[in-house]
Amino acid sequence: MCLMPPGEVHDGAGRDKTTRHLKTFRVPPELMQAALLDSQNREAHLQLAPSLITQPTHNDTFLQLIQAFDPSQYTSQLHKDTLWTNALSNLLLAAEKKSLTQETFGLTSTQLQTIREYCEANLSSKISLNNLAELCELTRFQFIRRFQKQTGLAPHAWLMRLRLERACAQLAKQNAMITDIATDVGFYDQSHFNRVFKQAFGVTPSNYRD
Repeated sequence: MCLMPPGEVHDGAGRDKTTRHLKTFRVPPELMQAALLDSQNREAHLQLAPSLITQPTHNDTFLQLIQAFDPSQYTSQLHKDTLWTNALSNLLLAAEKKSLTQETFGLTSTQLQTIREYCEANLSSKISLNNLAELCELTRFQFIRRFQKQTGLAPHAWLMRLRLERACAQLAKQNAMITDIATDVGFYDQSHFNRVFKQAFGVTPSNYRD
């Protein structure tokens, strides 16, 4: 990954003069600054210089972001929020050459219960990382780390499981329309619901009901 401050120009050529195809993320400076503060929960001012970062995990995260931005993937806002927060925060810390602050404990039982109640009450709506982090009075980065340490799942994966659990309960009601169930638990449409449900359980919602 090539990290370039505003005003720098990349010609697409590598060191061996062969042509490269680039995937470029253009990030507002204020968003980069917010990501640094978020990841370390401290005041700081990062001066970026052109640099190369060769950690494969960073590359993988940004490639996942590219895929998540594809509208055909139906990626949830929470998933995109999580990917973006992790990708940018970790990248800036690597550029600054500071170690990542490790969380030594997860969410409290009260925080987790608050998150569950909020999500259950808002399953049909878009739930953002900001919403969840603010409920726990944590930065987004802290929330991701502590939530995953507590549950073993990323926030978007846990929320998807919660949506599928609610869907299974509603499918037990024979008079409930599958289209309505999909909307009620927060899927984009029935097609998206069918695809995710089958990936999780190996059968379509209609076959599960039967």
